[in-house]
Amino acid sequence: ASSSCPLAPAVNSAVETGLVYHIICVILAMRIALRVVEALRPSCSGGLKVPRAALSSLAQFNLFDGAAEGQGRSRITSVAESGFIVNGVYFSGSVAVLPSTRMFWQVAHTSDVTPDAIAAATSLQPLPELVIFGTGARTELLPLETRAFLERKRIPYECMSSFHASATANVLLEEGRNVVALLLAASPPENSA
Repeated sequence: ASSSCPLAPAVNSAVETGLVYHIICVILAMRIALRVVEALRPSCSGGLKVPRAALSSLAQFNLFDGAAEGQGRSRITSVAESGFIVNGVYFSGSVAVLPSTRMFWQVAHTSDVTPDAIAAATSLQPLPELVIFGTGARTELLPLETRAFLERKRIPYECMSSFHASATANVLLEEGRNVVALLLAASPPENSA
């Protein structure tokens, strides 16, 4: 009578072929995806209800364990009502986040997003793969003049709430992509009207 497990040959074979490693990778990827979906899920009552903890920190979206900081890449770590923390620096009001540069963006409202206001993004060489517009607390359209300008220059762009734009930009920047995030604060500071 043998006391060995009847599954031992199958387990040994799976270990030898690396199957266990791949299963663990898939499980970890599924857990990360579930966390992202849970944090970004809209409520059923209309409008987006993001948990307060998710608004205060975007650390849960760092999939690459600090690779962005190690390469001088930009990383948005927090989103507040009146500003953003990018690479450990608080920006009160709107911010322009380029792959390796971040700066104040002197735009307070979506209606102020003109071709001149986005010059930092549209004058880069090479042109960005994508410009992500964070339009404050909710998704808004850019002015028609700005949309036409971006289309003429063949620069892809997306508009979304600033929270979602920050999370999206982080993932793409951490992948090493040439993207720009232009983020409006949800509630601009009093002196930026």
